[in-house]
Amino acid sequence: MMNLDTPGSRLRALRLDQGMTGLALAQSLQVTKSTISYWEAGRTELPWAICLALETLYSVSSRWLAYGEEPMWLAALKPGHSPTKKLTRIPFLSPELGFSSTGKARPPHRESPSMGLSQELLNEILDGQASDIGDLFFWRVEDAEMAPLIPHGSWVLLDVSVGASHPIQDHEVYLLRLSATSMPILRRLACDPLSNDLIAAVDASGRVPLRLEHRPQEPSWTILGKALWVGRKLP
Repeated sequence: MMNLDTPGSRLRALRLDQGMTGLALAQSLQVTKSTISYWEAGRTELPWAICLALETLYSVSSRWLAYGEEPMWLAALKPGHSPTKKLTRIPFLSPELGFSSTGKARPPHRESPSMGLSQELLNEILDGQASDIGDLFFWRVEDAEMAPLIPHGSWVLLDVSVGASHPIQDHEVYLLRLSATSMPILRRLACDPLSNDLIAAVDASGRVPLRLEHRPQEPSWTILGKALWVGRKLP
């Protein structure tokens, strides 16, 4: 997960979240590509007028861009907000902006991509594990080290409720953030019965599992969610 401490870093995160190049964003704002680069690098100040323009164009909060004040999006989409007789829509979390600095899932953009699941399938998947459909999101797998277990490009249904990481169930798959500046990664977690440390396993050949202190005073890692179900590879 990238650092979002400056207006420029938040502008870059927004651009990446929208899948835009610097040139495409420049064209939407009627400025030069170099101007975008200067703003993102902090070489020139991001003007308030541009923050307001971005708010109009992409429904991103101008105050979030300028000052980092939450919420990020003007109008959040509630997961499962448009159930039909057959499907409940569950949105994807953005790889760049899915979680806040405190490790909580951000409400997605109102036009966030989503996928429909039947109520029968949801009941089978959850089996009482999540109490609120609003705790469920999809996460696109881009972690090569998990490829032997979960193919690259697959999607995982995550439970991000408060109790998702407690208690740790040995060898369950969790979305884990090791530092505030790193992208979240999927790892299998197990608890060492002697030290009570967590063992964050990888499935890539030759890689040594990470040992994490189970309840550190100042944790340098955060469990963001528990994987409930793996879907097929997306196009």
